[in-house]
Amino acid sequence: MCIRDRQEVVFHSKLGTSYEKLERFKALAEHMADQVAPEQKPTVSRAAFLCKADLVTGTVSEFPSLQGVMGRAYARLANEDAAVAEAIYEHYLPTHAGGALPSHTVGALVSIGDKLDTVVGCFGVGQIPTGTADPFALRRQALGIIRIILEKDLALSLSDLIKQALDGLDGKLTEPNEQTYQAVLDFFKVRLQHFLIGQEHPQDVVDAVLAYHLDPLVETVGKINSLATFKEREVFEPLVGTVKRVVNILKEPVDLPVDSGRLLSQAEKDLYKALTVCEQEIQNPLEKRDYIGVLEQLSGLKAPIDHFFDEVLVLDEDMSLRQNRLALLTHIAGLFQQLADFSRIVL
Repeated sequence: MCIRDRQEVVFHSKLGTSYEKLERFKALAEHMADQVAPEQKPTVSRAAFLCKADLVTGTVSEFPSLQGVMGRAYARLANEDAAVAEAIYEHYLPTHAGGALPSHTVGALVSIGDKLDTVVGCFGVGQIPTGTADPFALRRQALGIIRIILEKDLALSLSDLIKQALDGLDGKLTEPNEQTYQAVLDFFKVRLQHFLIGQEHPQDVVDAVLAYHLDPLVETVGKINSLATFKEREVFEPLVGTVKRVVNILKEPVDLPVDSGRLLSQAEKDLYKALTVCEQEIQNPLEKRDYIGVLEQLSGLKAPIDHFFDEVLVLDEDMSLRQNRLALLTHIAGLFQQLADFSRIVL
């Protein structure tokens, strides 16, 4: 279990030794501990440092299936903290699709760090899974990360963690960082999509939310669950029809502030007032991840939007009026996009 032995084991010809990998995912695990479990950071750090030590032992060399099992046993014999010993075993979890997950936060964070370093590293040296080949089991490892984050309700940002992993791999990668970052993020998005649809979430709702949201995962899945629940209400279908009308008229969003002085008719003044109130009213439920509450507030915009369309010519010949009305609709579309792309909902 000596450090020198671990420094001589090659993890990957381009990504360095197992000890270099350990240093990278240890830093990742510590970074996550700072965010979600600062009081457990020393335990996370110790577990990450020891979790691969058993790989250089004769027992694991002869029986690879005992990795982690022997590490936990050795840690107990060495009088390591019980949480450290358990995390050494649990950081390999899940070992297969649908398999058991780490039961404690320490093992969960070390597991995420280890798996993410592998995924980002392999993508960064051009070893991306194909339809027939996935030698490093990147799909399984990405799905494991997703399941751990969701089940443990960890407020972690995938995009932040991928960037941290890229920083740790600096000098090792053969692919451009930005290209690798986007490829890994897209990879996780597809894995999450497949996972949720496999869990019988409505595909149109999953696609609608993932069109604008991925991070943090717990918030994204919360939006999907809430939207699927709200879809069963009678008000939902008419609301979606109205939102689609807003989106359809916006060939391109008009990224300008609404000039209230150019709102001429009572219908557009009323809509602007309703928009302003709604912007304020949804902030508290958004912060509380009460997405049903957000949808209930957004539903209040249906009547003034419909009245606006009945009374106002949006594409007025006067370009200043046209742009201002399109800016108003852009802001409304932006409120709904905080949850999903409603144009993707199938009625």
